[in-house]
Parts: sequence; structure tokens; C-alpha cells
Amino acid sequence: MALGRGDGSNADLSLIGPVGGLGGPINAEQAKRIALAAVPGEVVGTERENEDGREYIEVETQTADRVKSVEMDAATGEIVEIEDEDGDD
Repeated sequence: MALGRGDGSNADLSLIGPVGGLGGPINAEQAKRIALAAVPGEVVGTERENEDGREYIEVETQTADRVKSVEMDAATGEIVEIEDEDGDD
């Protein structure tokens, strides 16, 4: 998984995650806040996933012109991937 916004920008996503001081897995509300900090818009869906033994939360955000998917580590809130839902990274 690539780290980045998926829109060609050089945004510093280290400012967004990991979430310090939460003392455990993040919840859906925390995941939504993290996603909206990275991709402003409106949350249209969330999903918890398990890949290769690690748990992730995916938050879909509707921007002005497209839906973006923000995937983060469910334990830390660290963003691991941001991509367009239509497949155009």
C-alpha cells in the first residue's frame, strides 16, 4: 500500500496519523475525524477490514468531485493509503 493522497500532491500525512494517546484501537468516530483531516468532504461510508492479519478501517469521503477512500491502521490511526474510489489514483 502506498502512502499518499492519491492526487499527486506532496501532502505531509505524518501530521494526520498515528493518533497519539488513544490507548488502543481507534473507533469509527476517530477514524472519520482522521479521514476528514486528510480529505475534507462528507463521510459517506466506513468499513473495518482484516488484511494479512492486520485490522484496517476504510473511510469513504465525498469531495466536491469524487469519492476518496482513506484506509488507516485500526490500531494506530496511521493512514496507509488514500485513493479515488473509481480507481484513478
